Amino acid sequence: MYESKDILAGARALRPYLTEKLDTEEEAVKIDNELATLLAKVEEGGPIEPLANKVIDIVRTHNGTREWMQEFLKDRVPPEVTRSYQPLPGKPSRPSPPVYECPLKDYTWYRAIPGQEVPQCPTHHIDLILKDD
Repeated sequence: MYESKDILAGARALRPYLTEKLDTEEEAVKIDNELATLLAKVEEGGPIEPLANKVIDIVRTHNGTREWMQEFLKDRVPPEVTRSYQPLPGKPSRPSPPVYECPLKDYTWYRAIPGQEVPQCPTHHIDLILKDD
């Protein structure tokens, strides 16, 4: 199975894609709020495994989010990014795309195309920062 930290990373990365994966804007907002609440509890020191299980319970209720999470967990990168990100020619290995995150750790965004504008965190309305690995 997958580790709780990977499921939580998937929840952070899924948030930008919810409107594409769900049938209505209302569903997307509802799921986004639920995920943001759970991720905030993690950052407050909540128990990781039970919170990751709640994320799975939320995600699996919709085909689009369930399938997206399954794809994310394979490579730990959003499927949309793996399909569109292309490294520079001549590089022997495929580097990961740049990853930006909310300083409060509840939202992650992957830059799929060079020059793509980095959004703000929709929860806190603050600039995302480049993630150090």
